[in-house]
Amino acid sequence: MTKNEWKQLRGSRPSPDHIMLSIKHDPAASRTVKWRTSTVVTEGFALYREQGSAGEWKKARAEKNIFSTDLDESCYFFADMNGLLPDTRYEYTVGDHENRSGIFTFKTAK
Repeated sequence: MTKNEWKQLRGSRPSPDHIMLSIKHDPAASRTVKWRTSTVVTEGFALYREQGSAGEWKKARAEKNIFSTDLDESCYFFADMNGLLPDTRYEYTVGDHENRSGIFTFKTAK
């Protein structure tokens, strides 16, 4: 397989992928979400709310880092979702105004 064929298969794209949750602070009140895009994406944010609510989505702006490999250059975004309620299920999506992920869920600690 050539490098270009491999890039088409595994390289970054404008749509978010490699989406991962982590905990930096209080697991009952916050989550951090990380994702990857191609470098054509200049900004990113997470939208989140209590699962099943009809309330407005809260917006968490993301920090961006450029990461270079032998395959390509990618943007890695990190957004902190804060002010969460303990023992509550949330739904979230990541990306920018044009490229969004699906909707995923998590539950905060008690």
